[in-house]
Amino acid sequence: MKSEQFKSLCQAVEDKFGQPLKTTSNFEALANAMKHKLSASTLKRIWGYIEDRDQFSQTTVDILAGYVGFQDFNDFLKRSILNSHDQRVLHVATEIAGKITAMHSDRCEKAYDLFQCRRYEEAYALFDPEEMHAERQTLCENFTSYTDNIYTLINELIIKAHLAWCCNWTKEEILKEISEIYNEALTLSKAINNHNCLWEIYQEWAFKNMQTDNLEQAFALYEHALIQARIICMETQEEYVYPLTSSLSDISVLLLWQGMYDQAEVFLKEALQHNDRTFADLYVRINLGIVCFHTGRKEESADYYTSALKLARKLLKNDPELQEIQFGHAIALYHWGELCEESNTAKAKKCYLQALKILKKNSEIPNVFYSTYRVMCEAQLKNL
Repeated sequence: MKSEQFKSLCQAVEDKFGQPLKTTSNFEALANAMKHKLSASTLKRIWGYIEDRDQFSQTTVDILAGYVGFQDFNDFLKRSILNSHDQRVLHVATEIAGKITAMHSDRCEKAYDLFQCRRYEEAYALFDPEEMHAERQTLCENFTSYTDNIYTLINELIIKAHLAWCCNWTKEEILKEISEIYNEALTLSKAINNHNCLWEIYQEWAFKNMQTDNLEQAFALYEHALIQARIICMETQEEYVYPLTSSLSDISVLLLWQGMYDQAEVFLKEALQHNDRTFADLYVRINLGIVCFHTGRKEESADYYTSALKLARKLLKNDPELQEIQFGHAIALYHWGELCEESNTAKAKKCYLQALKILKKNSEIPNVFYSTYRVMCEAQLKNL
């Protein structure tokens, strides 16, 4: 496993250890720091201090990832890819395109042209705060057009936050900037008492915090999103449960990242009760399978993955081009392969190959998680 991702993991280990691994005493000290979960001789082989052509086991690689604060190597891949600048851009590309092209304003069209040219800071600068504040004041003075036009301003603020997310700034600068933007968008949304806007803002803001490992803030924002989702569900007499299912699922992912499986399961089982039967429900079943897998309940895990695969196939019959369903299908196959790996490597390999085929077929789609799972599938196949 001498991939670029594995080299990055080794570098992360060295960075945490605080010194390069070049001598026997260095490797012995690292083994001691890792509480001898890996021996000094194993560490020497990994770093090439001792020549060895054998592949390292998945357990060995997972221990290395655990040393630098990740759940396992897959978690390292997922989190490291999510934090890269290019992948931040990928995450919001589709949303920016959808919102900007729907706005039909000169400012938005110019911003989209700049975005496509990767001139993110220039696109962001078009959304001048003083100019937008003046527009807001005009709307407030002319109340008859206020409600009709306030949605435009809210959406422009959401676009502005996405563009700030794409700027090549420090994490602290980005978080400070998007906090100010989202707070203004929240103020406007509360003024017109629009729970759908409030839910969308809290969801996006929470996810951006999660991507930058600001987990405590992310959880607080997801809780706010969940409140709005419950209101939406109540007001529609449970006819529109997608926001609620989605929020419950997203909170569970945040908990899964931290290894808080029992807490994640509570949210996921509530989501399952609503029987959404959309792609949100698909992800709920996958995440429940992950919970059971990591808590040693392999049979339950298999049941959830099986139900997720059945739901994915059913949804694909109705909407074969919807990328969220295709991606959910690929994730379910990946985790089904992970479950099969211990007892049936041939079946595991088949699952990984099927998942990879779906992901490669959709390689042009600007979605951060597509690229994340492609890397994870390729890494697992190399290990088999």
